[in-house]
Amino acid sequence: MSRLSYFRFAALIAGLVLTTSLSAQQGRREGSFGNLGGRGGVPSPLALLASESVQKEVGITDEQKAKLASLREEFQKEGAKVRSDAGITGGGGGANITDEQRAKLNDGMKKVIEAFAPKVKETLKPEQLERVQQIVYQFAGPNAYTNSDVIKALDITKEQQEKIATVTKDFQEMIQALGGAGGGNREAFTKLRDERAAALTKVLTPEQSEKFAKLKGKAFDVSTIQLGGPGGKGGDTKKLD
Repeated sequence: MSRLSYFRFAALIAGLVLTTSLSAQQGRREGSFGNLGGRGGVPSPLALLASESVQKEVGITDEQKAKLASLREEFQKEGAKVRSDAGITGGGGGANITDEQRAKLNDGMKKVIEAFAPKVKETLKPEQLERVQQIVYQFAGPNAYTNSDVIKALDITKEQQEKIATVTKDFQEMIQALGGAGGGNREAFTKLRDERAAALTKVLTPEQSEKFAKLKGKAFDVSTIQLGGPGGKGGDTKKLD
């Protein structure tokens, strides 16, 4: 992978993991999860690399697996320290997180993210980095449309970004009306999720959809992904669209 591609990957790590810290305030809403993965939102590459199916697809060796597990543990500890320094308690960050706490969380996580991007690069081969990036996009689905790297690559306009934000906000409100993503009405939740995915996809032009398809690369069965390790529980498998 070229030097430019690596920097795009580093930006992806920053953007996707930062998304987790920004959404921590939402508690159990769709779109929130721990710093490395969880039940909703967009996962970090480190989270997906905890899944055996992704490791197999990318060709992770036993030595790399051990290094990645160590990185996830380090990341979790650093993330926990940032949260503690920001005065945030509880697994989800809580629904009552203040603007000041959120700012401290974001600033702290940005520094942690910047420190870990080169560590991931050092652990994986260029072609492995590229494939993980593609799988992240596939797993995220329409959630990736809010990532700055994707916005730039697809030339998503300000107007389109506003429409995406509106669809997402409406979806979150409807999910909350159901009692949250874990509220028990799984059939209704799945229906809303599918409607949201369709609505978000319609925001893009055919050309943008084609570009996104190229970003995702060869199809991967994301239903086999199990988010485990720090920030997630083994066996928690979900395509986030």
